[in-house]
Amino acid sequence: MARVVVEKARPRAAYRAVYLASPLKFHTTLHAFTRTVPQFLIEEWQKDPHAWEKHKWHTAKMRKRGNWSYSKGPLSGVQREGWPEPGLLGAGALVQAVARAQAERLQDQTFWEQVAERTHQLRDVIPVGDLAVVLDALVTADHRHTMLMKTLAREIIDDADKMSLVEVAVVANAYAHFRCLSKPLTEALAGQAVQLLSGDSPPYVQGGGVDADPGSLSVLVRAFATLGQSS
Repeated sequence: MARVVVEKARPRAAYRAVYLASPLKFHTTLHAFTRTVPQFLIEEWQKDPHAWEKHKWHTAKMRKRGNWSYSKGPLSGVQREGWPEPGLLGAGALVQAVARAQAERLQDQTFWEQVAERTHQLRDVIPVGDLAVVLDALVTADHRHTMLMKTLAREIIDDADKMSLVEVAVVANAYAHFRCLSKPLTEALAGQAVQLLSGDSPPYVQGGGVDADPGSLSVLVRAFATLGQSS
């Protein structure tokens, strides 16, 4: 009769040791409330050869609907008393409302969603310094809007030479916080930071000299480190 060798099963402690040594383990206390947003890759902007046809079709469609038509949903989404509707504000009033909401730590995702949508619409008339204010407020509210980040990347690249060091740090921190990676934007911000830190700042940069305080430099270095690791 053949001898059957029965191996002794591993004790429970051995299985637990294997589990704890695994890099893919899930710890309820540490990971249950930790949100990890996926990385959003922003490709380099390329001219759309059919942009004119799309604009012509959209303009004709809106003209048929009339001057009083609105097809982007209701305008009464903000339910907090004393706060304006971001979708109805102009560029200056929008930035003032955003700065006030950030100072008061407003927690209303509907409000911040409309802020992001309105900023996307007015991006061509909002100065790059005010765009940095909006991005900083969105970081404070922890509201991620990938379409806004993608669209503002081109606007910020075009006006990167007009930014101060604080604005460069704020924009880099926003893209690092929301894990939105744009290689052309990172290169433009890095080039402007190097130029400002070298003392050869352009004369049209608001504020004139370099405001290289330790806080801005620390935020800038951490943001560039995060963006560099993501790439």
